Amino acid sequence: MHEDAIAIEAIKSGDRDRYAELVERYSRLVYGIAWSRLGDSNLSEEAAQEAFVQGFRFLGTLRRPERFGFWIGKIARNAAARLQKRNRRTLRSLHRWQLEQGTTAVSEDTDEGMFDKPVQELLSETLEDLSEAHRECLVLFYLQGRSSREAADALGISENAFRTRLHRARVDLRGKLEAKLEPAIERLRPPQRLRDQVLAAMPVCPIGWGGKGLSFSTLIGGLQVVGASLLSPLLALLVVSWVGLEITHNYREGGEFRRRILWQNFALLVLFVVPWVVLCAWFSRQVGHRALFTILAIYLVPLLAQAALMLRVNRSPFMIAIVVGTASVTVALLAVGLLGLPRSVFFAAMLVFNVGLWWGLKSMPARADYNLFLRAAKGGLREASSAGTCPRRPSAEDLRAFARFLGERFLAVDYSLGRSGCTMYLPPVRNSLAASFLWPIARYNGSSSIGVAPDGTCIAKLAPRDACQLRSHATQTALHHSELQARLSTVIGESLRLFLSGDEAGAAKLLQAQDDEAVFVRPVHKLTRMRVLFLLSMVAAFAGLADF
Repeated sequence: MHEDAIAIEAIKSGDRDRYAELVERYSRLVYGIAWSRLGDSNLSEEAAQEAFVQGFRFLGTLRRPERFGFWIGKIARNAAARLQKRNRRTLRSLHRWQLEQGTTAVSEDTDEGMFDKPVQELLSETLEDLSEAHRECLVLFYLQGRSSREAADALGISENAFRTRLHRARVDLRGKLEAKLEPAIERLRPPQRLRDQVLAAMPVCPIGWGGKGLSFSTLIGGLQVVGASLLSPLLALLVVSWVGLEITHNYREGGEFRRRILWQNFALLVLFVVPWVVLCAWFSRQVGHRALFTILAIYLVPLLAQAALMLRVNRSPFMIAIVVGTASVTVALLAVGLLGLPRSVFFAAMLVFNVGLWWGLKSMPARADYNLFLRAAKGGLREASSAGTCPRRPSAEDLRAFARFLGERFLAVDYSLGRSGCTMYLPPVRNSLAASFLWPIARYNGSSSIGVAPDGTCIAKLAPRDACQLRSHATQTALHHSELQARLSTVIGESLRLFLSGDEAGAAKLLQAQDDEAVFVRPVHKLTRMRVLFLLSMVAAFAGLADF
């Protein structure tokens, strides 16, 4: 068995002091990786300490203990990158001062004599070792700042020949510098105190720590594993349920079916989110966060398509915020996953998303009865005096406007126009996460709809999925499905007639027997917990952004 695997097995069995063995074995590697990026001994020491502490904390997630060196090296690169971003201005000033003063290539608190030559003197001596042709190329291009064409004209050669000579000069210069710096780099070592600092900063036990039998350390390690994957989503779900309680209590008398729909949607959310988060945490450990971010972006594409299609009929502030926010998050995930940009880009997108939702909060749908068949079953439609006849034959533009009229009230999600008239697709009785994901494909197959013929005749069609969900909300006053379809067809026909006559207020009243004031005790956007939820979301996004 590999010596690293033996040490890690001992650590998992409770001998945490064996981690000092790994620190001593890889301290030079970790410190060297950090120094190659930072070039400062103090920051490199801090990055190395952070890397080893993080390595111990997540030691239980390492599936191949014999690859500890490669694994801790990746952690060191990430730690150094974070410190480099936090101290970018300080490092830039330090490097500029070193060049101007001709100081050595690293700070004085590194090993004494690591570099015996000042930077300027070392560079000057190396240039003198180059051939005259190579030295001329480098001086003209870098020191005098001439373009490739100007430098080529000065040397009396073609521009392509100059570029070839410049490339060879760079290779020659790099090789000679490496030869001069190699003895110094070999002496690059972390301070002796690093081991003691790491041991002092280590947590009680790493994630996943546990021996073969059940022990206190096994229990704590198991809780840490579960906590690492579930704590954040569970806290978020607890906050959402806390907000949901206020929303359910905000419904006036007669809102039992609304409360039932709200909690059914919440239960589906829990059943979906918890396994999804655990799967994402496991997948991230297997292939890295970049692959995970790319897959999440691909997953969001159908949801983005769904939201973008809804803009055809619904351009409320809430829907605009959903589309812009989802698009920004999708682009950010792709930027991190495919382009390797820092994860702060994702948190910036989440901040934009939550600010947009705050802006559109007033128009957020919360009635839970946006399916017209559900309204018909629950007495949410007004009685139509008479379907009458349309004042004129509806044009294609009239039908588009009526679809938008329904969509702005969240009563329609899309429409299609053809020679046979217009078909308007209704939202489901109860939202389904699977249906939302597949919505761009399934919307024509599984959605209830309203068809408007060229002469203005309206025909409502109840989809089997909605019919099944209506049964769970059945009451003594509920109508048979055929009666529901006939009633809704009549109400929609009368609403269309009023709409074409210019009476939009009358058309809207037919489709909504109860105003929001009769449904809610207080407007949803004024609920204290709802505001707290969005403020916490923005604070969490900003905290994630600041951490990077």
